[in-house]
Amino acid sequence: MPLVTLNSYQWSKSDFGVMTATFTVSNRNEFDVKDIEVRCEHRAPSGTMIDSNNRTIYEIFRARSVRQIRDFNMGFVHSQIHTSACQVIKVTPL
Repeated sequence: MPLVTLNSYQWSKSDFGVMTATFTVSNRNEFDVKDIEVRCEHRAPSGTMIDSNNRTIYEIFRARSVRQIRDFNMGFVHSQIHTSACQVIKVTPL
């Protein structure tokens, strides 16, 4: 799993409280993977973790590739989030 990472991401929250994120996914494996699960942990201005979301990107990521996923819906988030940190927590080999 450490060979599949998020190189960068940007996120925003809608007026209705839905987080969307753009991820750059790097698969440094020698094999293709699919169904990448991403976890985002959200913190308040005080630094306290107040929320988290897990979502799966149901796509194939080719071996030794970098790919951008744009405007991915991460679901509803707490109204007081200030920062968010996301990482890949699970992948499925093809």
